[in-house]
Amino acid sequence: MRRLPPLNALRSFEAAGRHLHYGHAGDELSVTHGAISKQVKKLEDCLGTPLFRRTRNGVRLTAEGATLLPRITASLDQLAQSVRVIEPEHIAGPLHVSCPPSFAATWLIPRLGGFLNTYPEIQARISTSSETSLAKDQDIDVAIRFGTPAWPNKIDRVLSDVSIFPVCSPTLINGTTGLRRPGDLRHHTLLNDDDGWGWRDWLIKANITGIDPAMGPQFSDFNQVIAAARSGLGVALGDSVTLRDDLERGTLVKPFTVSVKTDVAYHLITPTNDDGLPQTSQAFVTWILTTMRSSD
Repeated sequence: MRRLPPLNALRSFEAAGRHLHYGHAGDELSVTHGAISKQVKKLEDCLGTPLFRRTRNGVRLTAEGATLLPRITASLDQLAQSVRVIEPEHIAGPLHVSCPPSFAATWLIPRLGGFLNTYPEIQARISTSSETSLAKDQDIDVAIRFGTPAWPNKIDRVLSDVSIFPVCSPTLINGTTGLRRPGDLRHHTLLNDDDGWGWRDWLIKANITGIDPAMGPQFSDFNQVIAAARSGLGVALGDSVTLRDDLERGTLVKPFTVSVKTDVAYHLITPTNDDGLPQTSQAFVTWILTTMRSSD
């Protein structure tokens, strides 16, 4: 069992030690000069040593008081920080989150309201980038990137592993050239946001031959590919994170069950570990890890 002096006595001593004046300490803690004096005396009796000596203009610390003060200040600061973790309404300030456009549009933004409602005093800024690298001069607090770990001097956590699979509009399933097995893809347009490497990798891992994945139209980003798939223009290759909501709503469907686990993932990247992050970043990191895991 810890043997601790009364908390009010410690707070009174710490405030009086910073101000070197009982009256000013009382103003800070919204109590009287006499209340501060009484609490300091209680602490001195508890410790068995004087902590202040009176002067004409206030008080000064004894050697014991000067030794104790910085430790009590640090302890109270740490205690206040610990309590703020469960007081989200007190977390305020700017927060810059950078992520891929597709992740922002399909996963983050539909869920962001929950975070902002919990932390209404955080001024969130969401920017998008398809670059896997992080420039040194970017003022990014938290980054989400898709790929393989390549971020030196950063804290990198796997946000979610990724499986990829074909998706399409429900109208294609029941069309004249239906999609019942992977080989039926040769009768359909394949939609790409690259030169076909994603489809090529999936076809190889799914043991499908005789299909040229580069023959379909190419789009500048994944959001356009998904919009084309929703419109019934062809079959897209999607992942288990960004297409989760479309699959639940039925705007897109998986024509077959073949799914390929990739060697890439969504990564959560921060400049330092959690203890060194601002409260706004800590709040976001905790929220997104919890939300991602709860939706798996």
